[in-house]
Amino acid sequence: MLRNETGYAAGPKGREIRKVSGVLVIKLVADPDDDLRVFSWVTNLVTAGSLLYLVPLILGSQSSSIPALRSLHLFFTTQTNLTWAYPILWISMASTALMGVYAVWYVIGTTKTVKSEES
Repeated sequence: MLRNETGYAAGPKGREIRKVSGVLVIKLVADPDDDLRVFSWVTNLVTAGSLLYLVPLILGSQSSSIPALRSLHLFFTTQTNLTWAYPILWISMASTALMGVYAVWYVIGTTKTVKSEES
C-alpha cells in the first residue's frame, strides 16, 4: 500500500470522486457527443477536478521541502488546518448523495416496465 510522508495511506481524494460522479450523472442524463453545451459541462468538470487535485497536491504536500512555501504547505494540509476541512467534507458528502439520488430518480423515471403476458 502506498503511503504519503505523514504515514497515512495514499488514496483517491473525495474531490475527484465527486467531480467524476458529476460527469457520470451528466453522461447518464444527456449525450455529450451530440450536445455542445453538455460537452462543455463535462469538459469543465473534468478540468476543475484535475485542478482541485493538482493544486493542493503540489502546493500542499510537495511544497513542504521548500522553506519559502512552508505557509502554503500548512494551509493546504488538512491535518494542520481543520477549519476548512470539515465544511468541505460535509459539502462533498451532501453533493455526492444528491447526485446519487438524482441518478436513481432519473433511471427509475425513464425506465419502462415490461408487462408480462400471461397465457
